[in-house]
Amino acid sequence: MRLQQAGRWAIFFLAAALCAQGRQDATIWKTARANGVVVNDIFTRTRRMLHAWLSYADRETLLLPDRLPGLIRGKPNYQLLYTPHNSGADNYPYLILTAHFTDRPLYRDRMMDMLRNEIRYTNAAGAIPGNLDLQTHRLGPPSFFGAGEYAKDGLLSVTELLGRTAWYYRMVDMTEDFMLHAPVRTRFGNLPDQGAELNGDVLQTLARLIPMTGDRRFLRWAEQIGDAYVEEILPANGYLPGYRWDFEKKTDEGRTRLRDHGNEMIVGLVQLHAIETDLDLPRAKTYLPVVRKMLDRVLESANPDGMFYNDVSNADLKPLNERLSDNWGYVYASVYAFYQTTGEGKYRDAVRHVLKNLPKYRGY
Repeated sequence: MRLQQAGRWAIFFLAAALCAQGRQDATIWKTARANGVVVNDIFTRTRRMLHAWLSYADRETLLLPDRLPGLIRGKPNYQLLYTPHNSGADNYPYLILTAHFTDRPLYRDRMMDMLRNEIRYTNAAGAIPGNLDLQTHRLGPPSFFGAGEYAKDGLLSVTELLGRTAWYYRMVDMTEDFMLHAPVRTRFGNLPDQGAELNGDVLQTLARLIPMTGDRRFLRWAEQIGDAYVEEILPANGYLPGYRWDFEKKTDEGRTRLRDHGNEMIVGLVQLHAIETDLDLPRAKTYLPVVRKMLDRVLESANPDGMFYNDVSNADLKPLNERLSDNWGYVYASVYAFYQTTGEGKYRDAVRHVLKNLPKYRGY
């Protein structure tokens, strides 16, 4: 009798559990359906945006101008110009990804044709692209800045999502030729530029290509850039990367930009240190105290909530532009990466601090 009663109770509890599970499953599916409607709307809108942009493509080259015809700051824009640092870096790669998600035939055909023509029409020195006038099809000189931006801001995103596609090999080719033609001579070797932006762009690209390719040439070039900052620029700039370093006069402009067009070097140095640590190379130890000081100075410059100013003085960290940087996430991702590499909890705490205070800046 007791066994029968126990069995009935077991059946009761099982039935109750199944009913509860059914209600939970129904709630989950209801949420999933609602999310699906939102996502479908996003894909529909982005697909329309993709096709709208392609309607402005040059008929011969299939390439897109960096600005559409019309008014720019109240003035007429008549020039249709393809630029690797705008058209290539900030538009085309994200149309590739949009096509991948929303229009696979377009992704396989038109996007690939655009890449072939981008190489055919814009390569100005080896694989280094230049600006292309879409009205005359006249090609400008090689743009090292364009190559760095196109790789870091655009092709890295495609590669990190889609892997070793043709766009990955375009990035490798550009970086190889950039390395061969790097224009700034220093005692450390040739560098991409005097400025923190382009040097940081290239360093961030190399930080991906070193483990992806195993090519020691990329590691050596990254170390040339890293050595220049760790051994010369950072110690002379109050352990900040500065804005534009003169390798002959050994001077900078006295400021560091903590938003885009300047903070790229902070990110690049942290990534290079992580690679040196992962590969157990000697520079992991020599870079460590310098990169730590750099991040400490950057964090010291923040406001009480952890938000960064656009520009600060290298000497005393006073803000030279009191607007807050909307690129704080780039830098804090590096701060967190340094915590992951070293295990030093104060860098994780710094990230938690700024995230906790974010609601104060809603709509900033």
